[in-house]
Amino acid sequence: MGWVDGIDRAVRLLVAAHRAPILNRLALLLNDAFLYPIKGLILLPLALFIGLVRHRWLAAVIVAVAPLVTSIVTWVFKYIFCRPRPLPDLPCDSFPSGHTTAGTVIFGLMAYAALRYIPVAWIRIVIVSVLAVLILATGWSRVYLSYHHPSDVLAGLVLGAIILTALMSALDIFNGDQEKEE
Repeated sequence: MGWVDGIDRAVRLLVAAHRAPILNRLALLLNDAFLYPIKGLILLPLALFIGLVRHRWLAAVIVAVAPLVTSIVTWVFKYIFCRPRPLPDLPCDSFPSGHTTAGTVIFGLMAYAALRYIPVAWIRIVIVSVLAVLILATGWSRVYLSYHHPSDVLAGLVLGAIILTALMSALDIFNGDQEKEE
Protein backbone atom coordinates (compact mmCIF):
# COMPACT_ATOMS: atom_id res chain seq x y z
CA MET A 1 0.00 0.00 0.00
CA GLY A 2 3.06 2.28 -0.13
CA TRP A 3 2.07 3.72 -3.51
CA VAL A 4 -1.43 4.52 -2.20
CA ASP A 5 0.09 6.32 0.79
CA GLY A 6 2.30 8.27 -1.61
CA ILE A 7 -0.67 9.39 -3.70
CA ASP A 8 -2.64 10.23 -0.54
CA ARG A 9 0.25 12.34 0.76
CA ALA A 10 0.66 14.16 -2.58
CA VAL A 11 -3.06 15.00 -2.76
CA ARG A 12 -3.11 16.17 0.88
CA LEU A 13 -0.14 18.47 0.18
CA LEU A 14 -1.88 19.84 -2.91
CA VAL A 15 -5.04 20.53 -0.92
CA ALA A 16 -3.05 22.14 1.91
CA ALA A 17 -1.32 24.45 -0.58
CA HIS A 18 -4.71 25.77 -1.73
CA ARG A 19 -6.39 26.47 1.60
CA ALA A 20 -8.43 29.66 1.79
CA PRO A 21 -10.83 31.13 4.39
CA ILE A 22 -13.86 30.70 2.11
CA LEU A 23 -12.95 27.05 1.46
CA ASN A 24 -12.48 26.49 5.20
CA ARG A 25 -16.02 27.74 5.85
CA LEU A 26 -17.45 25.72 2.95
CA ALA A 27 -15.76 22.51 4.10
CA LEU A 28 -17.03 22.97 7.67
CA LEU A 29 -20.53 23.75 6.40
CA LEU A 30 -20.56 20.56 4.32
CA ASN A 31 -19.22 18.59 7.27
CA ASP A 32 -21.86 19.91 9.69
CA ALA A 33 -24.79 19.97 7.27
CA PHE A 34 -24.46 16.38 6.12
CA LEU A 35 -23.79 14.40 9.27
CA TYR A 36 -25.31 10.91 9.34
CA PRO A 37 -28.55 11.78 11.18
CA ILE A 38 -29.27 14.70 8.87
CA LYS A 39 -28.58 12.60 5.79
CA GLY A 40 -30.92 9.93 7.07
CA LEU A 41 -33.67 12.45 7.79
CA ILE A 42 -33.39 13.75 4.23
CA LEU A 43 -34.71 10.40 2.98
CA LEU A 44 -37.78 10.28 5.24
CA PRO A 45 -39.87 12.66 3.10
CA LEU A 46 -38.85 10.68 0.02
CA ALA A 47 -39.88 7.41 1.69
CA LEU A 48 -43.21 8.95 2.72
CA PHE A 49 -43.79 10.20 -0.82
CA ILE A 50 -43.06 6.79 -2.31
CA GLY A 51 -45.31 5.07 0.21
CA LEU A 52 -48.20 7.49 0.58
CA VAL A 53 -48.39 9.07 -2.87
CA ARG A 54 -47.00 6.36 -5.13
CA HIS A 55 -48.30 3.45 -2.96
CA ARG A 56 -44.98 1.63 -3.22
CA TRP A 57 -44.65 0.47 0.38
CA LEU A 58 -41.78 -2.00 -0.09
CA ALA A 59 -39.84 0.64 -2.00
CA ALA A 60 -40.57 3.15 0.78
CA VAL A 61 -39.15 0.75 3.37
CA ILE A 62 -36.01 0.25 1.28
CA VAL A 63 -35.47 4.01 1.07
CA ALA A 64 -36.18 4.48 4.79
CA VAL A 65 -33.65 1.83 5.89
CA ALA A 66 -30.95 2.81 3.36
CA PRO A 67 -29.03 5.01 5.87
CA LEU A 68 -29.00 2.21 8.45
CA VAL A 69 -27.80 -0.37 5.92
CA THR A 70 -25.14 2.06 4.71
CA SER A 71 -23.93 2.75 8.26
CA ILE A 72 -23.69 -0.94 9.12
CA VAL A 73 -21.75 -1.82 5.96
CA THR A 74 -19.43 1.17 6.43
CA TRP A 75 -18.69 0.35 10.06
CA VAL A 76 -17.91 -3.29 9.17
CA PHE A 77 -15.26 -2.05 6.74
CA LYS A 78 -13.94 0.46 9.30
CA TYR A 79 -13.63 -2.35 11.86
CA ILE A 80 -11.85 -4.66 9.41
CA PHE A 81 -9.32 -2.09 8.17
CA CYS A 82 -8.88 0.18 11.23
CA ARG A 83 -6.85 2.69 9.24
CA PRO A 84 -5.58 5.72 11.20
CA ARG A 85 -6.88 9.11 10.12
CA PRO A 86 -4.55 11.83 8.81
CA LEU A 87 -4.91 13.80 12.06
CA PRO A 88 -3.31 11.76 14.83
CA ASP A 89 -5.80 12.67 17.58
CA LEU A 90 -8.80 11.24 15.67
CA PRO A 91 -9.96 7.63 16.08
CA CYS A 92 -8.66 4.72 14.00
CA ASP A 93 -11.61 4.51 11.60
CA SER A 94 -10.60 6.32 8.46
CA PHE A 95 -11.25 3.67 5.80
CA PRO A 96 -13.67 4.06 4.08
CA SER A 97 -15.08 7.56 4.48
CA GLY A 98 -18.51 7.09 6.05
CA HIS A 99 -19.68 10.59 5.12
CA THR A 100 -18.77 9.96 1.49
CA THR A 101 -20.36 6.51 1.46
CA ALA A 102 -23.57 7.83 3.03
CA GLY A 103 -23.62 10.88 0.77
CA THR A 104 -23.25 8.70 -2.31
CA VAL A 105 -26.11 6.43 -1.24
CA ILE A 106 -28.49 9.10 0.04
CA PHE A 107 -27.95 11.74 -2.62
CA GLY A 108 -27.85 8.94 -5.20
CA LEU A 109 -31.25 7.67 -4.06
CA MET A 110 -32.61 11.19 -4.29
CA ALA A 111 -31.26 11.45 -7.84
CA TYR A 112 -32.83 8.08 -8.68
CA ALA A 113 -36.18 9.32 -7.35
CA ALA A 114 -35.87 12.54 -9.36
CA LEU A 115 -35.18 10.58 -12.52
CA ARG A 116 -38.08 8.24 -11.82
CA TYR A 117 -40.77 10.62 -10.55
CA ILE A 118 -40.15 14.11 -11.95
CA PRO A 119 -41.65 14.43 -15.44
CA VAL A 120 -39.91 17.66 -16.54
CA ALA A 121 -36.51 16.89 -18.08
CA TRP A 122 -34.72 20.16 -17.25
CA ILE A 123 -35.79 19.94 -13.59
CA ARG A 124 -34.46 16.37 -13.42
CA ILE A 125 -31.16 17.51 -14.92
CA VAL A 126 -30.79 20.36 -12.41
CA ILE A 127 -31.66 18.17 -9.42
CA VAL A 128 -29.37 15.31 -10.45
CA SER A 129 -26.52 17.76 -11.17
CA VAL A 130 -26.85 19.43 -7.76
CA LEU A 131 -26.93 16.05 -6.02
CA ALA A 132 -23.84 14.88 -7.93
CA VAL A 133 -22.00 18.03 -6.85
CA LEU A 134 -23.07 17.40 -3.23
CA ILE A 135 -21.66 13.86 -3.38
CA LEU A 136 -18.31 15.12 -4.69
CA ALA A 137 -18.27 18.10 -2.32
CA THR A 138 -18.85 15.84 0.66
CA GLY A 139 -15.81 13.77 -0.29
CA TRP A 140 -13.73 16.88 -0.97
CA SER A 141 -14.60 18.32 2.45
CA ARG A 142 -13.38 15.16 4.21
CA VAL A 143 -9.96 15.46 2.56
CA TYR A 144 -9.85 19.25 2.93
CA LEU A 145 -10.50 19.03 6.67
CA SER A 146 -7.88 16.24 6.98
CA TYR A 147 -10.49 13.86 8.41
CA HIS A 148 -9.76 11.29 5.69
CA HIS A 149 -7.09 10.26 3.24
CA PRO A 150 -8.06 10.71 -0.44
CA SER A 151 -8.10 6.92 -0.88
CA ASP A 152 -10.65 6.67 1.98
CA VAL A 153 -12.92 9.05 0.07
CA LEU A 154 -12.43 7.11 -3.17
CA ALA A 155 -13.27 3.87 -1.33
CA GLY A 156 -16.35 5.58 0.14
CA LEU A 157 -17.48 6.58 -3.34
CA VAL A 158 -17.01 3.04 -4.65
CA LEU A 159 -18.67 1.40 -1.63
CA GLY A 160 -21.52 3.91 -1.81
CA ALA A 161 -21.97 3.21 -5.53
CA ILE A 162 -22.15 -0.53 -4.85
CA ILE A 163 -24.73 -0.09 -2.08
CA LEU A 164 -26.67 2.40 -4.22
CA THR A 165 -26.72 -0.01 -7.16
CA ALA A 166 -28.05 -2.79 -4.94
CA LEU A 167 -30.74 -0.51 -3.49
CA MET A 168 -31.79 0.78 -6.92
CA SER A 169 -31.99 -2.79 -8.22
CA ALA A 170 -34.23 -3.73 -5.29
CA LEU A 171 -36.37 -0.65 -5.91
CA ASP A 172 -36.70 -1.52 -9.58
CA ILE A 173 -37.72 -5.08 -8.71
CA PHE A 174 -40.33 -3.99 -6.16
CA ASN A 175 -41.62 -1.13 -8.31
CA GLY A 176 -41.90 -3.45 -11.31
CA ASP A 177 -43.76 -6.09 -9.31
CA GLN A 178 -46.20 -3.53 -7.91
CA GLU A 179 -46.79 -1.93 -11.32
CA LYS A 180 -47.71 -5.33 -12.78
CA GLU A 181 -50.30 -5.85 -10.03
CA GLU A 182 -52.09 -2.58 -10.88
